[in-house]
Amino acid sequence: MAKQSISLGSSANDGTGTTLRAGGDLINDNFNEIYNLIGDGTDLSLTGLTLPTATLSGNATITSIVSSSAFTIDAANNINLDSDTGQIIIKDGGTTIASLLNSSTDFIIETATSDKDIIFKVNDGGSSTEVMRIDGDVPAVLLPQNVEMRFTDSQESIKSDGSNLILKSGNQAYTIPATDGSADQFLKTNGSGVLSFATVNTTTAFDDVTAGDAAVNVTTTAGNITIDAQGSDTDIIFKGTDGSSDITPMTIDMSDAGALLLTGGKIDLKNSGAQSVIRFYCESSNAHYAEIKAPAHSDFSGDITLTLPATTDTLVGKTTTDTLTNKTLTSPALNTATVGTSISHADNVKALFGTGNDLEIFHDGSNSNISDVGTGKLVLRTDGTGVDINKGSSENIAKFIVDGAVELYHDNSKKLETTSTGVEVTGGVRSPSGSDLTIGRTGGALMVAGGDAFVPTSDDAFDLGSASAQWRDIYTGDINLNNTKTRDNEVDGTRGSWTIQEGADDLFLLNRLNGKKYKFKLEEIL
Repeated sequence: MAKQSISLGSSANDGTGTTLRAGGDLINDNFNEIYNLIGDGTDLSLTGLTLPTATLSGNATITSIVSSSAFTIDAANNINLDSDTGQIIIKDGGTTIASLLNSSTDFIIETATSDKDIIFKVNDGGSSTEVMRIDGDVPAVLLPQNVEMRFTDSQESIKSDGSNLILKSGNQAYTIPATDGSADQFLKTNGSGVLSFATVNTTTAFDDVTAGDAAVNVTTTAGNITIDAQGSDTDIIFKGTDGSSDITPMTIDMSDAGALLLTGGKIDLKNSGAQSVIRFYCESSNAHYAEIKAPAHSDFSGDITLTLPATTDTLVGKTTTDTLTNKTLTSPALNTATVGTSISHADNVKALFGTGNDLEIFHDGSNSNISDVGTGKLVLRTDGTGVDINKGSSENIAKFIVDGAVELYHDNSKKLETTSTGVEVTGGVRSPSGSDLTIGRTGGALMVAGGDAFVPTSDDAFDLGSASAQWRDIYTGDINLNNTKTRDNEVDGTRGSWTIQEGADDLFLLNRLNGKKYKFKLEEIL
């Protein structure tokens, strides 16, 4: 309902104003609407007050809200504070306390009283607790003791314990010193998160240096870099990681006068343009050295390998006179060689002579061989008294005497000797079993000299001639026929012993078993 007004007329009692009764109705209607709006229709009350949409023009002021209860602004939707000047002023008893400002859409909260603070508090377990203060006197943002400023979560924060600033990262808290250190000092931790200033020690013990995850450079702009293991017999050890395995590639052994121990099995000695060298100094104040130098680039045809002996030995020089013992020379070219004691060849290692290696001398593991594999002759020549083949130094096998005999021995017993007239044999001459023994002479008779008989080596075991090779003529004295030793005759199966002898005019037959004598009946043919 719009506000109803009582017309007063143009003048008193001119009869044009609202009557008294009608004016009372208007007054009652206006109060009823007010009581219904801010009361229960009977009594006024600000509790649950709902104001309709209203537009205030000019400097509208609600001068006083009298109530024993709090003044509540409650809206079913947004509560909009809209000031076309961009400023909302907060006052207390008419005194400006603060204002909310719009500055080019920047939101400004500004106190009005000089050096006064903006304080943020929370209800912490029922207690009003200050968590932040914007100090108007300093100005500064102040956090009370043990109140954290967190980043993302509780594991990253900054706070003060009243004496020190505590920085937390990754849930690890570090206490920052309350006072400054000296120039060039650094912060270090005690392992429990307490930081303190310390002086850089140029001789820091390396057992105090922990492993990192980046390269470490030790540099100096002047002077030397010294690594000094001062403990008795303590070594300098270099370690690393090969793939995923820890290795110790180098150790400087102080218990062995600084011997350098390398476990990698290879040293690459490179250079900046000169031939690489290694110098080995003598024991007398390093007065002299022996140098090993790599060949020049022009001398190389490829990489080479020098293999050292597997036993304790001394390397010999190319221009020195040295003694080589038990050494293998592969394809050596010896112009003149003097052998002190002996030259040893392994089995089947040949001593070769001649341009085509025609003469070979070697041992095959079982036998010793002298082989002429060329097209000429194997000639044994002597200008001495002869050539002997011996077993050891005490038994003869063969002798070839200059201008004399050739002697052949069996078990150091001479069996054959050549003479100026022929050959002398001690013992028999026989052929191997199953083979023929052929004795012949071209252009003359085969003669048996001496007083001994020409007999077989065993009794009644050999034939004179054969069915396919008979003697042409037999010239002999008596003929003795005897089969009593081994076989019967083919006529009556008996055995006998007979002798055929010659007479002046007759031919006789003697029975050697019974002594009977017979004469062949001969008939002369004219």
